[in-house]
Amino acid sequence: MSEIVVHRCELRIRRTAGWAWGASPDALIAAATRAIPQLLAARLPSIASASDRAAPIHITQPVNVRIAATARQLAALADAVDPSPEVAQLRARIEAEVGGAVARAIDQAGGAVAATEHVQPQSVMEAETRAIDASLSDAADAPRRALRTWLRNGTLAAVLARLEPRALVLLHDLVLGEEPSTVEVSADVAAVVEQAAAQFHVGSSASDRICARVAIAATAIEMLPVVTASELSKAIDRVVPFDEVTRPSVPDAVEETQAIVRDVWCGELEIRSALPFLLLSSLRHAGWLDALSTLLAVHRLEADAFALAAGIAAKVLDPLERGWSRSPADRLAMAVFAGRTEPTQDAEVAAAAVRLQPLFAPLDAALRGVLARARRSVPLVLWRDERGWHLFDTDGMVVIAASTELRAVLAATFPSLLLVPSRNADAATLEQVDYANTRFVTDAPPSRGETWRSFAGTTRRLYTNDTAAAPAQLAAHTAHFGHWLALADELAEVLAERPAIPRDPLTAFEATCTLAATAALADIGARLFPAESTTPVLAMTRFRDLDARVWIDVDRIRVRVPLGRRHADLLRHGVLGTFVPPWVRGRTVDVGGG
Repeated sequence: MSEIVVHRCELRIRRTAGWAWGASPDALIAAATRAIPQLLAARLPSIASASDRAAPIHITQPVNVRIAATARQLAALADAVDPSPEVAQLRARIEAEVGGAVARAIDQAGGAVAATEHVQPQSVMEAETRAIDASLSDAADAPRRALRTWLRNGTLAAVLARLEPRALVLLHDLVLGEEPSTVEVSADVAAVVEQAAAQFHVGSSASDRICARVAIAATAIEMLPVVTASELSKAIDRVVPFDEVTRPSVPDAVEETQAIVRDVWCGELEIRSALPFLLLSSLRHAGWLDALSTLLAVHRLEADAFALAAGIAAKVLDPLERGWSRSPADRLAMAVFAGRTEPTQDAEVAAAAVRLQPLFAPLDAALRGVLARARRSVPLVLWRDERGWHLFDTDGMVVIAASTELRAVLAATFPSLLLVPSRNADAATLEQVDYANTRFVTDAPPSRGETWRSFAGTTRRLYTNDTAAAPAQLAAHTAHFGHWLALADELAEVLAERPAIPRDPLTAFEATCTLAATAALADIGARLFPAESTTPVLAMTRFRDLDARVWIDVDRIRVRVPLGRRHADLLRHGVLGTFVPPWVRGRTVDVGGG
């Protein structure tokens, strides 16, 4: 029997969705620390025995394995007699991913076994750093991670439906390859693909069949994360043949998107606010970075990603001066966040925003799916200012949608009660909300001909089109009616002072930047200040003056915020770390203290 010695094993449990750990966070840690070692002990000896090397194998570089699971699955993982299929599937997934990672590490360590005893400690540290950076910057796995996120949040069909035909083909090729596969398919992969194919209806059109292939691939990757693209493609060919799909032509990348790529400048500088970098942790946990990287790749717009970075940074920095001018300090902070050192010009961002137009609908749909799954059952707020309509989620005050047209905003609503303040509740608005089959509550009395139902709120009389809910239930759901409207008014004013592009109307680019920025700010506020009302304004106020020193290198951007109470809070709640946003073009962004 092979002897396995593990000198160091770190287990980290990170919350990637929702606003809390649940009633018993300690129980999750206890369950994981009981179950994970047992699974490793059962799996590692068989891997070592399968190796044909007689000499001892020393693995000096870290073996990183990331497993996604719900809190309920994690809590039930330690129960050996749990018969539920989802827990059994999680155990099999852990064993498969750990086994694949260790097997790859054994293959890589074979040529360096003899030299491991003579490696200096500093060299080992550098090797570990390079291994961690390599795992974080693996852009090839971004489409697979994005598909898994869309599948778990129930937004896969919505995202695929919003993709252009050429982008859909490129997504298919990123996941399954461009050419038919000739590899042999194992029985496990074939069974998983057949089970996944039974869940989807395959239409007759070319787009329907490509969507079905991608959806089947996403389900199979979720069940067997280590399956290769070639084996998966061969298995899917059996249920949805690839040669029957008519592939639209895919043109080369647009020339003007390549013209904005610049040489990398290396040096050191100081920025007034590190707040844009603090958003990366929440955007990564929500799968937004992977989704953006994938959508940029399938639309061949990677060179325009800097515009989204600049727009998101603009939403969290200082207001414009005199309503149109941005300060040089803010322009520098935006440029550094976008991976540049020269201030970004508004005209350049506006031109890139036009080219990025096809990305916004699927990107927003994916993030809304994450928020819909994590949110509590609380009302939404419909708000209108001089720029257009806004839809606020009172669970964090996230701007779910924004548009100049009410119809577009109502199309993005969650199945929840909609609060309409009297300042926006004219007869035409309420009629359009009612026609959209959305339940609303307003403090505006009905006009002639309207038959809205009246009930007594906690502080005022309210009116609704909901004829089924009991008055007491409606009163309970709207108990904080005035407080929510005040938070919406405050946030709308703050956002209006910080447009992504000065003097620009309320476009889809503005809405996408606002959704991403407010979602990340709300998550930071909920993590760091759980005792206070979660709102993006809270996190923005607490951290917008947190300066930082930045070192820009060929393959890395290091951001260091001052040590102190705020740094300690950010570090303790997992806001700091190493990230690979797509706009830095392969470099890593290391956000820490010092």
